[in-house]
Amino acid sequence: MAEPRKCDFLVRVRRRGSPVLELAASTPVQARRVVDRLVRRPEITDVCWMAHPALGAPVRLLGRYLADIPGIGDTRRVTHVFLLVPGEAVRAGDAVTARCGEPIRVDQMDIVGPGTGMPCFRCAARVPDAAERGRP
Repeated sequence: MAEPRKCDFLVRVRRRGSPVLELAASTPVQARRVVDRLVRRPEITDVCWMAHPALGAPVRLLGRYLADIPGIGDTRRVTHVFLLVPGEAVRAGDAVTARCGEPIRVDQMDIVGPGTGMPCFRCAARVPDAAERGRP
């Protein structure tokens, strides 16, 4: 499983009448902030972020529900583990599925670092499979 490095994330932006523009981002938080800003602009027809396609293995991402999501109490705000497949686009309203099976919409997720919040024990208990370890 790949760990994020400098510029391992891309933001792809499509504007009316223009070719696709790719922006480099060093962290998933940085990529998501760019998408959150651009998605509101009327001239933008499509915007997404992703782990860089050149990465050979999924990238681990930690996230939990934002504090102000209706119906989500503090007991459900555990920190989940997500795996981003390189080159797979993530858009603002998309849901990503945690290792435990919990789907969370990206626009309702707080992307956090290690040691933030109470961990989801079901995510933590999942042992990486052979594909995640980069072996057949």
